[in-house]
Amino acid sequence: MIGGDWGFTARERRPPPDPASAMLSFGSTLLVHEAVTALAAAALDPPAGFLHQARWGRPSLAPGLMEEDRPLVVDAVVLRCLTTGIVRPGDFETIPEHGCRMSPRARQAFLAACERRMLTLFSHGPSARRMSCRGRTRPAGQDTGPHHPRPGPALPARPVEVSDRPEEQ
Repeated sequence: MIGGDWGFTARERRPPPDPASAMLSFGSTLLVHEAVTALAAAALDPPAGFLHQARWGRPSLAPGLMEEDRPLVVDAVVLRCLTTGIVRPGDFETIPEHGCRMSPRARQAFLAACERRMLTLFSHGPSARRMSCRGRTRPAGQDTGPHHPRPGPALPARPVEVSDRPEEQ
């Protein structure tokens, strides 16, 4: 599926040794940030993870939320970029101790492809509604039209303060 010019044999991280792994890592990071934004907008706590181990500074809930969208967004964008010439092997630099890095041109092209994919409409199976991947990760309070028809939790009328929490007994 991916030609030999790309040097991809298997998915590797930290550091990514080839362009495909570099784009998969970057795309996953973008998707985690989308999930963190959606969680914060829904007044949920991104560090409170259930599927991933909680670590200081890690939004452990976000990776679980974005897992469903990873193949739809990240994997699809990486394959499209590699197979259609959106990025080229020369757009990457490999430094042994830092791994494979995207050039500014490759990064810009990849970001544009990710944004197009996030806004692409698809039919949600059970409901048959048309929605975008970004619409799936936004609560109802952020709906802005046909790209965001997903129902979600109501946003609080005001930020919840620590003093608003009931006293623990």
